[in-house]
Amino acid sequence: MRQSSIALQSSFRYLPRPILFPWGFEMAENLPAGPAETGAEMDYAEHEKTYDLFLAVIKYSSLVVVAILVAMAFGFFTSAGFFSSTVLFILISVVGAWLLR
Repeated sequence: MRQSSIALQSSFRYLPRPILFPWGFEMAENLPAGPAETGAEMDYAEHEKTYDLFLAVIKYSSLVVVAILVAMAFGFFTSAGFFSSTVLFILISVVGAWLLR
């Protein structure tokens, strides 16, 4: 492989051997626990469980945000009032949760 044509001072050149700190540790350890692309083991069951939980949280939080917006619009732009918009919020949340299950 050909090196770059830019001339660097010798202190900035890449050294093929690892540089050791005064206390003896290398900057990067060559351990087999890396990303999946390098052959490390992955816990796919835990990954799928976390992803399913993430989807459930997003789904139900989106439902609550939509229910709040509809109830606020109903309460502010009609003469229904606070109590009626609260009932509408609960109704939308319950029906939406039943539909999304």
